Amino acid sequence: MRLRQIHWLFLLAVLPALASLSLFAYLSYQRDSAALGQQTLQTAHALSQLVDRALVGVQRQAEILAAASPELDRGDFAAFYRKAKETMVETGRVEAIGLTDASGQLLVNTFVPYGQPLPRTRNLDRIGRLFATGQPQISNLIEGTVTRQPLIAIDVPVMRKGKVVYALDAAVFPERLDRFIREQGLAAGWGAVIFDRNGVIVARIHHPTQYVGRHLVGSVLAALRRSDEGVIATATLEGIPSTVAFHRSARSGFGVAVGVPDALLNAQLRTDYGYAALGIAAVTLFTIFLALRFGGVLESRRMADAARIEFESRFRAIFESSENGILIAEAGSRRFVDANPAICRMLGYTRQELLGMRVDDIHPPADVATVVAGFGRQALGQERRSGDLIFMRKDGGEFPANVNVSRLDIQGRPCLAGIITDLTERKRMEAELESYSHDLEDRIAERTAALQSTLDKLEETQFAMDRVGIAIHWADPETGRFLQTNEYGSRLFGYAADEMLGLAVPDIDPTITLEHFARMVEKLRQVGSRRFESLAKAKDGQLFPIEVTLYYAWGGGDRPDRLIAFVTDIRQRKEAEQALLESEERLRLFMRHAPAALALFDREMRYLEVSERWLSDYGLEGQAILGRSHYDVFPELGDSRRDLHQRALQGETLRMDEDRFIWADGRVQWLRWELRPWRKADGSVGGVALFTEDITARKQAETDIRTLRTEMEQLTRLQVARQTVSAIAHELNQPLNAVASYSEAALRLLRGGNPQPERLAHALEGSVRQAKRAGQVVRELLMFLNQDHFQSEPLPLNDLVLGALDRVQAEGRYGFTPELRLDAALPPVKANRLQIEKVLVNLIENGIEAMQDLSAEAGALTILVQTSSTPGMAQVTVQDRGPGIDPAALNHVFDAFYTTKPRGLGMGLAISRAIIEAHGGQLWVDSQPGAGASFHFTLPFTT
Repeated sequence: MRLRQIHWLFLLAVLPALASLSLFAYLSYQRDSAALGQQTLQTAHALSQLVDRALVGVQRQAEILAAASPELDRGDFAAFYRKAKETMVETGRVEAIGLTDASGQLLVNTFVPYGQPLPRTRNLDRIGRLFATGQPQISNLIEGTVTRQPLIAIDVPVMRKGKVVYALDAAVFPERLDRFIREQGLAAGWGAVIFDRNGVIVARIHHPTQYVGRHLVGSVLAALRRSDEGVIATATLEGIPSTVAFHRSARSGFGVAVGVPDALLNAQLRTDYGYAALGIAAVTLFTIFLALRFGGVLESRRMADAARIEFESRFRAIFESSENGILIAEAGSRRFVDANPAICRMLGYTRQELLGMRVDDIHPPADVATVVAGFGRQALGQERRSGDLIFMRKDGGEFPANVNVSRLDIQGRPCLAGIITDLTERKRMEAELESYSHDLEDRIAERTAALQSTLDKLEETQFAMDRVGIAIHWADPETGRFLQTNEYGSRLFGYAADEMLGLAVPDIDPTITLEHFARMVEKLRQVGSRRFESLAKAKDGQLFPIEVTLYYAWGGGDRPDRLIAFVTDIRQRKEAEQALLESEERLRLFMRHAPAALALFDREMRYLEVSERWLSDYGLEGQAILGRSHYDVFPELGDSRRDLHQRALQGETLRMDEDRFIWADGRVQWLRWELRPWRKADGSVGGVALFTEDITARKQAETDIRTLRTEMEQLTRLQVARQTVSAIAHELNQPLNAVASYSEAALRLLRGGNPQPERLAHALEGSVRQAKRAGQVVRELLMFLNQDHFQSEPLPLNDLVLGALDRVQAEGRYGFTPELRLDAALPPVKANRLQIEKVLVNLIENGIEAMQDLSAEAGALTILVQTSSTPGMAQVTVQDRGPGIDPAALNHVFDAFYTTKPRGLGMGLAISRAIIEAHGGQLWVDSQPGAGASFHFTLPFTT
C-alpha cells in the first residue's frame, strides 16, 4: 500500500512535468515559427526599400540629364543622343534613354542608332499625364515601343521656362532587377519577386524568363488588396507550399515578396524540437526538481533568449539588407569578424575573404598609418570616428567613403563596428554638376539638380540637412501646422525651432490661405509632389522669394500622413535673374540704337540682333531679318566672305580698314569692318559679331582732296613762280641794263674810231659777263618751273641777308631802320639764292608793313643770323616792333590764302614755308600782342 502510494505520487509529480514540457516545446515551436515569418517580412520590407531607392535613383539621374542638357534648348538632338548614351547607357545606369514630344512622337531613342526613323509612343496616356501635370512618374511593367521588350519606364519632364517641352524616359529592363535581388544574398532555397502596382512580376530569383510578366498567385494578390504588407501561407507559382512575406512601397507602388518553402522553414525547427522531445522523458525527474527550484530563473533566461533571438533576427535583417557597408573588427587584432553584402560589393571581396583580412588591407598604403592610429584611439575609447576615408578595392581601385565607427562587445570581445557610405556617386555627381556652372540657366539647372540629388541624403541624416542650405519642414496635411523642422528651416524665417512648431503654413507664406492649402493638399494626394515659387514672410515681417518642393508622404500603421516641404531661399537667384534681364535689355538697346552698323549672328550665320544703323546702311528697313541667314539676305556674298566668317567662327578676330565691295547691281561700296567671335559661358564660340562702317563718302572725299591738293600744288607752284619771276625780273633788269650800257659804250668806241682796244675789250667782256649772268637767272627759273628739285649751292647767309635788304631798299622801301646782328664766322649754307632772298624779302616787307603806323623809333627791324640749337643748322630771325599777331590768327598765318591785308593774296608765308621746308629747314613765328612778331627759319650748313 505504501509502495502504490509512492507510485501514484511519482506519477502525479511526473505527469504535470511532462505535460508542461510538452506544452512549452509546442509554444516555443509556434513562437519561433512566427519569429521566422517576421524576419522574412523584415527582409521583404528592406528589399522593397532598396528597390524604391534604385528606381528613385534612376529618376534623379534622369532629372539631372533633363535639367543639364543645353543641347535640347537649341534642338541639337544628335548631341543629346551622344550625351545620353555616354552618361546614362554606357555607364550602366539604364538600358535606354528616350525623348518624346507632346504629340507622342519619339525624337530620340538610344536603343537604336541615331537617325533611324522612330514611331509614335504606344503609351500616349502616360505621356499625356506627364505633360499635363509636369510630375515625374514610374510606369508598371510595359512593352517598349522600340525595344518590344518588357521594361519599366521612368518618365521625367524636360522643363524650360516653367513649361514641359519634352518627356524624357529612362528604360530599366527586368534583367537589371533580377541581378539586383540575386545580389542581396538571400539564404539558399529562399525565393523573391519584385512586382509592380498591378501585382505583375517584374523580376524573380527563380525562373525569371518563365514568370516575368505574369501576376502573383491569387492569395498574395488578395492579401495586397487588404494591406500593403503581411505574411501568409500559400503555394508559389511552381506549387511549392511556402510562407510568403510581402511589402509594397507607398512611394513607388512597387513591392517585394519573399517566399520561404515550408519544408525549409520547418526542417530546422523539427530537428531542434525533435531532439528536445526525446530528452524530456530522460530528464523528467531531474527537471521536476530543477523546475521547482529554478523555474523562475529558467523562465527569465528563456525570455531573455527569445528577446536576444528577436533582436539578432532584426539586427541580421538590417545588417544584411543595409545599403551602407558594415564591417566589424576586433579591437586588438584589427581583424574583421563580420561583413555585410553591401561592403562586399563595395570592396569586391567575398565575406569569407574579408573575414581573413585586417583593417590595414582595405586602405591605400599611404593612409594605413593614419587609419591604424585612429583605430587604436577608438579602441581605447579616446575618440569617436566620423569622417571620410579612402578605401581600396580588391582590384586596386580606390573610392571615397564616409565612415561612422562605434565600439561594441561581441561575446565578451571588444570590437569596433564601422558603417561605410560610398561617396563615389556623390563626388561624381558634384563634379558633373559643377561642369555646368557658366551661364545663368545652366547654373539654375545645376542648383536644381544638386538639390534633387541630395533629397535622399537629407532624409537619412539631420546633420546633413542643416548644412545643405535647404529648409526642410514636416507638416500636418489636415491643419497645415509644422510637426518638425531642421535647424536651417527655422533660422531661414528668423524663428527658434520650438517657435516654428507653433506655426502653420499660412503664417510663413501669406500667399497661401487655409482654403488654398486644402486644395493644394488634395492635388498632392493625386500627383505625389509639386514644385513652385512663392513669397515667404520672416518673423520680422520681411518678405522674400522662395522655391518650394512639396511631397505627400503617405503614412502606414500608426504613422499618419505628412507633408514634406523643401524650401530654398532664391533671393540671390532672383537678383541674378533680374540683373541678367536688365543686362540683356541694355545690350539689346545698345545693339538696336548703336550709332554704328552692328549685327550679331549665331554659328549658322543667322541674325540674332541688328542695330537700326545696319538696317539703314543696307536698305533693310521694314524687313524682318532676325533668324534669317546672312547669305539669304545678301546672296552676292562670295566664297571669300564665307571663308572669313568661318575663320571668325574658329576664334579669329579679323578687321580691314578699307575694303572695296561690288554689289550685284554694279554699285561700288567702300567698307571698314571688324569681325569678332562671341563666346558662350563654357568658352565655346557661339557666333560672330560684325561691325561695318560705310566709308564710301570718305573715300570719295579723299579722292576729291587729292584732286584739290594737286590743284593747290599747281596753284602754289604758279604763285611761287610768279613771285620768283618778279624777283628774277629785278635780277634780270640789272644785268640787262649793264649789257645795254657796255654795248652802247662799245658802239661809241667803234664809231669814234677809238684807238684803245683794251677799253673796247673791257666793254665787250662786261657785256658778255652780264649776259651770262642773265642767262643763269633764266636757266634757274626754267629748272624751278620744269623740275621737282631746285639748284642749290653753298652760300654765305650774311650775304643773302644783305642782298635781300638791297632789293627791299631798291624798291623804294625806306621807312624802317634795319638792325643787323650777323655772325661773321658762320659757315655757308646750302640754298638757292633767288628763293632764299625771296623769303627774306617777304619777311622784311611783312615787318615793314606791320610797323607802318608807328614812329621811326618804334619802326626798327632786327635781323639776327646765328647758329641754331638744332645741330647742323643756321637760324635767321626777322623781328619787328609792330602790334604783334592776334592769338586767334597765330595758328593760321602759314595757311594758304589766309591774310589780314585788305588786298593780300595770302600766299606769301605759305610759299615761304614751302621754300624753307624744301631746303630741309623750318619756318615758324613767335608773337606777343603789342610786342611785335618774330619770324624764324633754319637752313642746313653745307657740311
